[in-house]
Amino acid sequence: MLGAHKNSGAEKRHCSFIQLRVYYEIESTKWTGNCLSFLFCRIILSIVMSATDRKLRVFLCHASQDKPIVRELYQRLLAEGWIDPWLDKEKLLPGQAWELEIEKSVEDADVVIVCLSKSSVAKEGYYQKEIKKVLDVADEKPEGTIFIIPLRLDNCQLPRRLSKWEYVDYFPVSYKPTGYGSLLGGLRSKLDMIIKRCEFCGDQISEKLTIKCKECGTFYHLKCWEKIGTCLICQSGESEMLM
Repeated sequence: MLGAHKNSGAEKRHCSFIQLRVYYEIESTKWTGNCLSFLFCRIILSIVMSATDRKLRVFLCHASQDKPIVRELYQRLLAEGWIDPWLDKEKLLPGQAWELEIEKSVEDADVVIVCLSKSSVAKEGYYQKEIKKVLDVADEKPEGTIFIIPLRLDNCQLPRRLSKWEYVDYFPVSYKPTGYGSLLGGLRSKLDMIIKRCEFCGDQISEKLTIKCKECGTFYHLKCWEKIGTCLICQSGESEMLM
C-alpha cells in the first residue's frame, strides 16, 4: 500500500525512520477506511516533521486587494508542516514598525513568492517598493539559486523585471491543484539545497562526522557509511571525511 501514495518516493527519501513508520500507518488507515486514524496519523506526521526539520522560510509578497486568495495560500503552505510562510496580517504584532518588519522578513526568507494579478501589476505604491526590495535581495544571491517564484493569480502580464524567473499559474480553480503541486516542487528543491541529508537514513546531518562521496558528492552519516560501504547513488566506494 505504500506505493499508492503519489509522492511517496520523493518524500520517503527525506524522512527519518519515525516518519516512514507514520507514512506506513497513513497508507494502512487510508485503505482500511479508518478516517479518524488517518487524520490522526497526518497530524502526527506534521508534528514529527516540524520537530525534526528546519522549516523553509517563505515570504508572500502581494497587494492588499489579493489578500483573500493569498491568505488561503498561506494556510495551505502552513499546513504542509515543513514550510514557515510569512504573511503580514498573520505575523505582524501590534505596535511593530510594519515596514521594517517586512524588510527584515524579506531578507531572512529562503524563498519569496511574488503574487501577481491584473490589479496588482498596475498598482502604484508600497507593493512596487516591496518588489524592488525583493529584487535587491535577489541580486545578492548566488547565480542559479531559487529565491523568487512569481505566482500568477489570474491571466495578468508578467512584469518585465520578473520575467527572468519561471512562474507558476494559480488559476483557474480547476488548475489550482496542478499549480500548487508545481509550487511545492520548487519549494522542496530549495529546501534540499539548504539542508544536507544522509542518503541512507534520510536524516539531517551536521558538519561533524559526515562522509561525502568523492564521485557524486552525496552525503552520509559516518555510521551509515560504515554499514553500506559504497554510495547508493553511484556505487563508488571512494569517500572523504568532512570535519
